[in-house]
Amino acid sequence: MRIPARAFLMGQAVFLALAVASRPATAAAPAAPATQPADARWTVLFRSDNPALWNTAAGKPTDANGYAIPLAKTPPDTRYFRLKRMDTGEYVILRGSISDLSSPKGPLTWSNGTQTWAAGDGTGYLLGIVDHADNTSAVDRVVQLTTQNRSTAGYQGWGFGRVLGNASVQGYSWAGKRLGKTVFEVSVTAAKLTEDERAWVLSPGATTLVAATWGNDDDQENVKDTIQATIHGAGISLRANAATLGKPNGPGPHYLRLLFNIDGEDHYRVYKEGEAVGILGFATRTLSQKERAPGELSIISAEWTAADHSVDVTGKLRAAVKKGALELDATVANLGDPGAAPIKTLEVHYDLGGRHLVGRYAENEHVSLGEQIVPVIEEAPLPQDRPLADAAEMKSFSLASASGGGSKSAEGGLKKLGREQATIKSLSVLIDEDGRMLGNAEDFILTATPGSPRENTPVDFVGKAGPEMKGVRDDVLRYLHVKYPKWPASKVDLTFEDRGVSRDGGSIGAAVGTLLLAVLQGFDVDSHVAITGDVSADGKVRPIGGVSAKLRGAAAAGCTIVLIPEGNLEQLTDAVVYEGDGLLINTHVIGIANLDEAAAAARTDRPEQVAAAIKLFDGIRPDLKKFPLHVHTKAVQDVLQQILALVPDDYSAKLLLAIGQNKEPRKLSSTATLYYMAVAEHEVAPTLFDRSKVAALRSSTTPVAVQKGLQELYKLRGIGALDVMPLLDAEVRLIQGVNSVETGIAAPQTVLPLIQSYEDAAARLNTDRNFQEKLLKEGI
Repeated sequence: MRIPARAFLMGQAVFLALAVASRPATAAAPAAPATQPADARWTVLFRSDNPALWNTAAGKPTDANGYAIPLAKTPPDTRYFRLKRMDTGEYVILRGSISDLSSPKGPLTWSNGTQTWAAGDGTGYLLGIVDHADNTSAVDRVVQLTTQNRSTAGYQGWGFGRVLGNASVQGYSWAGKRLGKTVFEVSVTAAKLTEDERAWVLSPGATTLVAATWGNDDDQENVKDTIQATIHGAGISLRANAATLGKPNGPGPHYLRLLFNIDGEDHYRVYKEGEAVGILGFATRTLSQKERAPGELSIISAEWTAADHSVDVTGKLRAAVKKGALELDATVANLGDPGAAPIKTLEVHYDLGGRHLVGRYAENEHVSLGEQIVPVIEEAPLPQDRPLADAAEMKSFSLASASGGGSKSAEGGLKKLGREQATIKSLSVLIDEDGRMLGNAEDFILTATPGSPRENTPVDFVGKAGPEMKGVRDDVLRYLHVKYPKWPASKVDLTFEDRGVSRDGGSIGAAVGTLLLAVLQGFDVDSHVAITGDVSADGKVRPIGGVSAKLRGAAAAGCTIVLIPEGNLEQLTDAVVYEGDGLLINTHVIGIANLDEAAAAARTDRPEQVAAAIKLFDGIRPDLKKFPLHVHTKAVQDVLQQILALVPDDYSAKLLLAIGQNKEPRKLSSTATLYYMAVAEHEVAPTLFDRSKVAALRSSTTPVAVQKGLQELYKLRGIGALDVMPLLDAEVRLIQGVNSVETGIAAPQTVLPLIQSYEDAAARLNTDRNFQEKLLKEGI
């Protein structure tokens, strides 16, 4: 959205504006260059802290403050304008000619207080000495960090200004940050710029908002559309709070995380809840670490003022200084109550690296001292490219060198065991009283007793194993006995960490097969690996249920790599749609098609391709855990593509790359939608399915349960499968009806037609043959 063109009434003031037709880029506040410009090459037009002196004859060239010359004396061949802070020597430069001082259509527009300012199509950024046309408020709006709408009245940039007709209310700003009273110098030159000077020429750039999330570290909501709606010609300006972004997810602290791209370069910024958000419309260069740390900070004095009453808060600010910087919010809670006046300001005098500086902040603004020479983009470090030197020479994951091991005889049997014991984390699922799947990871141990080579060595579970578990064990043995007819073991025991619990299910098959191969072939199993998967008699790993729960269980147990069946990709995708990409980051999920692939990925001496892929993922995992939005950066995406070139079934890399490229699925499968509906309806299920329970409704269901179920169903409305939506809507109406009865608004009988509507919607799906076949294919 562009800022609409409008007229401004000017007093004794001047604008230096940069009209930008393209989208804006972010500004960096430059540090004082190592080599200052040779001032003899620059003609000074103005040096003062008073804009009223512009275009007058005042003072002498040697005056530190109060010098100006008429614009008629501006050199006619002017090519560059320079705005310089006299207290620090910092400066920025804009290209322009003398005609730009009066032309309303040029890249630079200066006003003498009588002409109307306009810049091209109305898009422009104020830079320099600004006199506000708005006399309705005594709050300076030159600076960026305000809650005002910059598209109508709030300006940001380099320079200073005041409310029209009120010289006592004057504000100073540098790269959008509020300053105390500061002397600025405006000068021009026709000379060629030095290398140092060229680094500080402001230039418009294209800014693209890549991603934005809002919430706590564990639960972040996508607010890109909300942020996008606030972007206008001058960038982004808002405050990170519930009023602008919606109620944040989860308990605090809450953060707004922005990832944006300026002329092809990614930038990442994290804002705390309540902090003002501002991205300027100019791009220079990113500062070095040395420039980001200008020197020791010490508070000289600080006053917290309302109208004519001030409170000395020097001691409070000194106590808040940590690690050479000060960060807090200018609030009554932090600083005390200076009075009842509607406008409160904080003025801080401080020493930074031997320089006396002043910061002025309005109430509720985020106070950040020690950063005046830090870029406006105060970003978290972006991930660096981590290329693998020999990745290009590697082929995709092949099992050609993954099998084998042990000491084979001519008959295909083994002369001796490769090892006698092996352990791996197996994954299982429990169903809680609310119908939710809970994942569990525990040690699964195989112990082989050495003996003379024999066929059909007994392999038994130690503990209570059900028929499905025994059946998959038998299929694993059928497959392995083809490869290894005779085993040098008298027996093999399979033991769970907790032997007293009854278990059943075919998903233990992949763990059984991997451990047997470890003992037969003699390799060590990575202790950080967890595995799940059914297995057929030909050694193929088949899909299982409860993928998301098992991944959560693996992460809770400290597993960093999880091997799941190749056929569970769709269920993994469902889990990510519902629970977020943390499932892919907290654990490195790799798909396996057969037992040989399972063994190759689980062993410590992995094939080169698999080892390289895991190393690459481990390199970006810490960054993604801390800053999930970095998945949208080129550096991370390049690594993910390298991983997929090595292991095409690396599911974490596959889905994270899709998310980073904004190509990820956003809807659940029909089966997953029905499952999450079942969880949501659990506590009101008697009403949903048994009409005889209606009369006792008020004693069988609690309002808390009803509201909990509704909240989960509302979430599904946005991500559920479209073919299940009629049933979901009928269920929502039914639960709302239950809630009305519980709260005494309606009689129990009013629920009966809602039950009928729900049953009709369910019947339509139950008789839809195509829908039922779809459910069979999807699984859960």
